[in-house]
Amino acid sequence: MYVGAPQDSVLAATLFRLHLPFLPQRFFQAISHSSADDLAIVLTGSLEKRFSHNIEDFEKRAQAVLKVLEKFSDDNILAVNVPKTKALLVHSVVAPKKPQLTYKGILIAFVNFFKYLDVEIRTKMG
Repeated sequence: MYVGAPQDSVLAATLFRLHLPFLPQRFFQAISHSSADDLAIVLTGSLEKRFSHNIEDFEKRAQAVLKVLEKFSDDNILAVNVPKTKALLVHSVVAPKKPQLTYKGILIAFVNFFKYLDVEIRTKMG
């Protein structure tokens, strides 16, 4: 096997955990969770700021986190499946402006919900 491991295999999850136990420490400016061979990064907004100001700050912070991930994956020869990489914006705004997030020049798609560790997370709070 040159690169990768079988999808959804115990081998992939085990190798990921053995090879990258310190990966979450790289994202000190965010909350990160790793499970098997998946990584979730959470960025929080500020309750004191208007949504429009939070979005500007969020876009800058998210791009910084993605740059850290890019450098880490390049340095450790680890592939990131960018088409499977998704962003979710949790909010209570009627028509939010979504930030432009890119990884190695590829635009990251926003979704309205996703399941992580058998928990469904949706866009709208409440």
